[in-house]
Amino acid sequence: MGLKEVEEDILKRTENEARAILQQAQRDADAILEDARCKAGEYKLRAEASAKALLAMMEKREKAAADFDLRKALLDKKKSIIDSAVDKARQEIASLPEKKREGYILALIRKSQQEIDVARVIASKKDKKAVSSAKGVSYEEGSMSGGIIAETSDGKIRVDYQYDEILHDIKDRSLQQLGKILF
Repeated sequence: MGLKEVEEDILKRTENEARAILQQAQRDADAILEDARCKAGEYKLRAEASAKALLAMMEKREKAAADFDLRKALLDKKKSIIDSAVDKARQEIASLPEKKREGYILALIRKSQQEIDVARVIASKKDKKAVSSAKGVSYEEGSMSGGIIAETSDGKIRVDYQYDEILHDIKDRSLQQLGKILF
């Protein structure tokens, strides 16, 4: 074997080794690439699942907020209706004819007498005539829009039947009932 043949043999072996190294490198690169694709696919699945869960949670929050806003708007509307009804009742009470107003005042005095031993009745100036016509009670002028405050002789026990207080109590009870229904 001559020098040329040895040179060709070395060159062939070197080329074969280089080819084998390149082929192995290509297989390693393909394996790394396939592993990266698998990991990317798993990551994508996890990210999609996480995004779906986050989206579902956000939708649930938005729905809850919308439900709350709807209930609040409904409560506000019902409160507005109650306020309007109370204001209308105040106006109607203020414009009652004298005979009807006197009848109501006397009815409140009788109701008070069932609860306490009434000696004094505090009422507005326009209701003085009605209070004075009640037996066994004295009149005292008070600054109120209507109704009465009945007191015992020592002033320690009072029954408050002012129209504003009665309307306020009705309004509070109505709002509490609405709150229970809505929330």
